[in-house]
Amino acid sequence: DYCAFSGDPLRARGMERVRNDALASFIPNERLYRQLFNSAVDSEYGTAAVDHTCYTGRPTASLGACARLCHDDGVRARNETTGAPLRREPCVGFAYNPGSNLCVRLGQSSIRARFSPFLANWTAVDGGWQHYVSKWVATTKPKWFSGGRKACKPEVLESITGAGHPILRDKNNGHLYVGCGDAKAKVSCVAKECRGEPWCFVRNKCGSLVNPCRRIEPPAECMNAPDAEE
Repeated sequence: DYCAFSGDPLRARGMERVRNDALASFIPNERLYRQLFNSAVDSEYGTAAVDHTCYTGRPTASLGACARLCHDDGVRARNETTGAPLRREPCVGFAYNPGSNLCVRLGQSSIRARFSPFLANWTAVDGGWQHYVSKWVATTKPKWFSGGRKACKPEVLESITGAGHPILRDKNNGHLYVGCGDAKAKVSCVAKECRGEPWCFVRNKCGSLVNPCRRIEPPAECMNAPDAEE
């Protein structure tokens, strides 16, 4: 369960560079239902060629180390024809094989490169591939399902925690649960639901067709947060 990974996602994003928290910035990439038409993947050697750009795997000690490499170093790709190094681009996700310890960092255009076979279980001797994507780049569900809503931006998360509300669970679709003393409350950063505000409180368990999320006044238990805004 990727929700069990510890770490402050704000720090993992880079606002505070804490290396051990890098994995908190990524979620499983479940949008691999089809391979990119303009790509060629070699799962044995950990390479992917997308649009004449070659992405090469690098040995790393662990899944967390692969996440740190993606977060700290970006993507270092090469021209598929000449082998010349290309300008470094942001790393928005990666594929990792615990059997071979290969880590393939991927950019925006190559994030859907699919390596196989997938990891069947944590004890698989021969390993298998795991695919992760930055939680700020895409949700784990197709755009038509989530209504195009993406995860809250880092500056919005910073504003929420700065108001004295620790984040308990980020659903990566514009909704999250925050702590209010011993209670929890649901928060939205979807502009339509918050009437144009960066974030707002909404009813717990809202989000269905019959129970849509709408802005509400801050719950009483959230008004006593240590650093709550007036």
